Amino acid sequence: MTLSRYVSRWTTGEQRIFMTLLYFMSMQGLVRSTITVNVASQSTWVNYGDNYTANCNIPGLDALEISQLRVEWFHNGQRLTSQCLLLSAEIKQKYSCITVTPEWNNISLLLTVKNIQKSDAGNLTCEVYERFTENETVVRNELVGVKSVPIQIRGSNQFHDRNNTGDSAGDGGIF
Repeated sequence: MTLSRYVSRWTTGEQRIFMTLLYFMSMQGLVRSTITVNVASQSTWVNYGDNYTANCNIPGLDALEISQLRVEWFHNGQRLTSQCLLLSAEIKQKYSCITVTPEWNNISLLLTVKNIQKSDAGNLTCEVYERFTENETVVRNELVGVKSVPIQIRGSNQFHDRNNTGDSAGDGGIF
């Protein structure tokens, strides 16, 4: 007896319809991935001139499985990386990225914004895509996670301007 006859014999019409729908949804990529994406930083607040590092963590994957994903970092909508490869020499001057495996079955991509300036305020976003291949060729990338972390710069613009003009009426920068 073939599998389809076995399934037909032991299932109701509704169950067959449901199983058929699940099959076609999985073939079309409509079944959600089980990949988890977490994005965090030590603090959302940073001082002018400091470096700021965000962590895009993908638990449950080992170092070899990262090749099944496409991970991209964005800063205020500007694409910076593919995996942890910075996309231009200009980007390399302002950012650094490393891939770490803090523990078995756990991958993190750490993006650092160097020498924070006023224009760096905003969001760092990590987008994770699952790659689907046929005959070792990528045929589709499916978005499985998008997470962001804000960058907020300590001190108001007024305080920063007072500091630049030499006005000693400021509060000394203690927050």
